[in-house]
Amino acid sequence: MYQFRSLDDTPLEQLASCFNLAFSDYEQPIHFTPESFKYYITASAVDLSLSFGAFYNDEAVALILNSYGIYEDKAVVYDAGTGVIPEHRGKKVFSQLFEYTVQQLRERSIDKYYLEVLQGNAHAIAIYTKKGFHIRREYSVLVGSGADSEPDALIAILPYQDFNVFPTTYSVAPSFEHTTHTIDRNPDLYEVRSLNKEAYCIYAKRNGEIIQMHYNDIGALRDVMVAVTRQYPSAFAKNVDFNYPEVLQMLKDIGFKEITTQFEMVRDI
Repeated sequence: MYQFRSLDDTPLEQLASCFNLAFSDYEQPIHFTPESFKYYITASAVDLSLSFGAFYNDEAVALILNSYGIYEDKAVVYDAGTGVIPEHRGKKVFSQLFEYTVQQLRERSIDKYYLEVLQGNAHAIAIYTKKGFHIRREYSVLVGSGADSEPDALIAILPYQDFNVFPTTYSVAPSFEHTTHTIDRNPDLYEVRSLNKEAYCIYAKRNGEIIQMHYNDIGALRDVMVAVTRQYPSAFAKNVDFNYPEVLQMLKDIGFKEITTQFEMVRDI
């Protein structure tokens, strides 16, 4: 018999092991060390008291990792990672765990539930649609290859927590993981590059992952992004909304390549 409970008292080593096993037979397996798993849940602002697992003989066999935040002026959770280890699939573990999770979130006055799914994963899309989710946004996921051109020498580099935000005409609407509410939870993980109050980019210091882009002039933003990719040749631009074709084209012009596309899906709690 399976038991369902929150994950706030479960050792990180056990959570990392369960997550690794759940993705061990995927085309691109995931392997977290306890240290890298801790960074992942910290950067994703996972709230273990709002995350839940299925346990069999007191061992975690399925997980739903949730982040909490304010998104579109609503109190929401975001599914930062869901998995079931192979030998426990086909036993309705996920469905039971998901219904338990929704019940717990409803009792805690959460308004909406968000997640992301690969556009090519028709099976997952169908499952989530049956569970009440609908598609809300479309995202491109890109990886840089290192820009050839030299960045503008006037580009400033500042710790995120020391950056004085200036107004811009355009901002690429971030996904949940990249909202200011989320990244403010761990400001020391991020850095900012800006150019003459015409454009700035927030990115992860560890690997150059692009978090937010704001600009008055697309050329200035291009120079900022060139500077980031000169330092981080494999910078990851996750979830750039399809509604910003000018930004997507600029990224591709400086060497970013689209590696996949995603849907953001949402349901009411």
